[in-house]
Amino acid sequence: MGIYSSAIYWIMQNHPLLCRQRTGALNRLNTTSYPIGVFPDIEHNVFEERRDPGDWRLMYSDGIVEAENEHRDQFGDDRLKSCLMAHINHSPVEVKKAIFNEVSEFMGKHTRRMI
Repeated sequence: MGIYSSAIYWIMQNHPLLCRQRTGALNRLNTTSYPIGVFPDIEHNVFEERRDPGDWRLMYSDGIVEAENEHRDQFGDDRLKSCLMAHINHSPVEVKKAIFNEVSEFMGKHTRRMI
């Protein structure tokens, strides 16, 4: 992030970046690229977006959306977005706790250690 500017810069791999705006809107920043380091000679695009006070970004691993329950259903993007929308006006710390709780509940007895 630009400390003295209102910009955020990122290199995206496989998962989108979810952005909560201070207005309460939830946007998805989609980009695709190979993971850093897989192909040493590949160039990665650097993306930039303006941010405002009160905006926050959710960066997550595939361990969240690919978490499975006992029926081998995945938690998925839609459940993640629903969880975020249900907690859109909460602090980032509270949102993180809510996501972990919902993923754990979804997984039920199939729960493995989440990092």
